[in-house]
Amino acid sequence: MAFKDNKISKWLEDNKFNQWLKGDKYHRRVTYMDEVLERVEKSESVDELTGLVDEYQAKKGDLFYSFLCSRSVNVLHSLIVLVPASYIGWMYITSLKSRYTYSSSSSNGFIITVATLALMYLLVKYTANLKKVKKDKFVNYVNKQTKAVYNKVLLLRHGATMKSLSSSAYHDFQRGNYSNRVAAYRVELGDEFEGVNAFAIVRSEHTNQIKRTEGFGKNKRVYYEYKTFWRYGVVMSGCNRHKGIKISNSGSVIKSAGYETFKPSLISFDKKFYSEGETQIAVAQFLTPKMMLNIEALAQQYNNLTIEADKDGHLLVSQVDVDILPPLEGYITFDNFTEELLEKTSLETFMQYTRNVHSKIYN
Repeated sequence: MAFKDNKISKWLEDNKFNQWLKGDKYHRRVTYMDEVLERVEKSESVDELTGLVDEYQAKKGDLFYSFLCSRSVNVLHSLIVLVPASYIGWMYITSLKSRYTYSSSSSNGFIITVATLALMYLLVKYTANLKKVKKDKFVNYVNKQTKAVYNKVLLLRHGATMKSLSSSAYHDFQRGNYSNRVAAYRVELGDEFEGVNAFAIVRSEHTNQIKRTEGFGKNKRVYYEYKTFWRYGVVMSGCNRHKGIKISNSGSVIKSAGYETFKPSLISFDKKFYSEGETQIAVAQFLTPKMMLNIEALAQQYNNLTIEADKDGHLLVSQVDVDILPPLEGYITFDNFTEELLEKTSLETFMQYTRNVHSKIYN
């Protein structure tokens, strides 16, 4: 018979003691955090989200910083105290009975002492681990709620939705020789930019694997180091007149499969940028004298610049200097929670970056 079907398991599930253990502050906090996540998803305005975050912020001390709130932990703490107390009492009674004579009771006492200390150690370790597990769970909840609020604010304010992009969508996404990961926020901007009504804010992560060797002969050791770097940019729609091109001043440019290298007429531009495309004609039509000057101007503001148009006419402009959305990693604490999540999601950096890129590429 499986354990889940035995009488003890069923008794534990139905027993009031089990319900009493789960009716503590810890479980009530977990339930509250689940409710917060549901309310975030159902929020219909930034004001509603602001009120929810303020409520959450007001409870931060009670929710996050105290973990001695579980009855199961308190029961274990009681056992840690009761076990040695019971042992001391038992030893005292035994000593009275034996009238302090050396007998086999002394050896039994030694065994019981060791067993008691071992039990106390296990209880202490288990209690510490249980507290750590619960603390980690609270931290995970904070991460989930932070991202949920962040995404919801972007959605309500700017029509932005989180989406994943294939790492093979653009050649520029395929930089890491070990792994690549791409995340994007898609933003609807209406008629704010002529001919362009949608953007994706892109953050791509690339990891290179580097092989290292140490020593010689039998003492030779081979190991690998991993270096991760990030690129930030935007994907713009509406670049239908230019397709299948890539211009980059990145030092790690690798020739794209099936693309032809192009040498522009402007020698100074050719020295700074690597140009290629599906055909040399496609690149030549894009790299007009005015466009080359504009790209050089962009490169002075953004390091490691790449401009790439895919086969569908979507234009990627990526670089490494400007993170156009604040990274979520900075939001896992409660300090300035409301300010960070609600006041710094106006996309001001993104808008400045996008207007600059749009004026250089589309005008």
